[in-house]
Amino acid sequence: SDTSFPNGAVFWSDVSEAMDKVYTKSGPIKVGFVMKTLVNEYWSTMKAGIEEEVERLKEAGVNIEVDIQAGASDSDKEGQLAVLRSMINSGYDVIVACPISDANLTPGIEEAIDAGIPVVSVNTCFDEDPYIPYYIGASFYAQGQAAAEWFADNNPDGAKVAVIMGLADAASSIGCTDGFKSYVENNPDLGLEIVDIQSADWDRVRAQEITSTILKQNPDIKGIFCLNDVMAIGAVEAVKQAGMLDQVKVIGRDGSSEAIESIKNKELSATIGQFPLYMGKACLQLAVLAEQNVEMPDRIWFANDIIDQNNCDTPEAEIINWKDAVYEIVE
Repeated sequence: SDTSFPNGAVFWSDVSEAMDKVYTKSGPIKVGFVMKTLVNEYWSTMKAGIEEEVERLKEAGVNIEVDIQAGASDSDKEGQLAVLRSMINSGYDVIVACPISDANLTPGIEEAIDAGIPVVSVNTCFDEDPYIPYYIGASFYAQGQAAAEWFADNNPDGAKVAVIMGLADAASSIGCTDGFKSYVENNPDLGLEIVDIQSADWDRVRAQEITSTILKQNPDIKGIFCLNDVMAIGAVEAVKQAGMLDQVKVIGRDGSSEAIESIKNKELSATIGQFPLYMGKACLQLAVLAEQNVEMPDRIWFANDIIDQNNCDTPEAEIINWKDAVYEIVE
């Protein structure tokens, strides 16, 4: 009844397609989720997905308890580490960690490994010391490339563009920006030019202020890529205030309900959907497998896709071809 996969990198759809059933013990299983924040809609939606999957596991007869916590904000690195350490001390069976930065949870992860607690890392890879064999997340690099490609496709004569990052040391900020820059640099014939890259720390007001300045300094700019939807909505407000909505296309990242509504209203141009409801479900499935030491690929890339006028009315499950897990208890 054991399910094993070769090492390497695969998409979650490949994993779920390969498993006719997810085998699990009846429990008890105690799972801790260390989230970045529960204020941002992305993380609260992910929480909802986890809770939905908990109910599906319970309906299958699994005695599972899930505790979802976060720091005070998406920049509270020490608070998030304190949450992780508390879960370690409480003897959780498996912990799912969503680090704020690429290093803030490292001490706690080392402590979890020393305590024999399996850790699933979300969106931040740990390839060396500490090494975590369970990873699921987006390819931020690919997201950055997708955003640049969208700008190129929608500006066939070329365009000046800017990037507004979140926290500068966050894995998503680094990966998305590197992917965006790489696409522009490797496709000079497309005529994209990056005129500015700044950090707004995931903050809407800060992104709005930065966008206003960018627009004044670059009146012929045609695109702004914001690394989350919160900042993107702030950028759109600045573009509207400048009377440049017809000229400047703004792309966000997350696929929040506010972003989708803005796209439908023809204000925000696009968002890179990360489908957090289904990401939460997949994370819990992976946690159940990790608790049983099931061998998994080194990298599991979760779905992401551009959402714009072409598919903003399409159900998310249809966009990513989601397949619900079928659970079977084995002892």
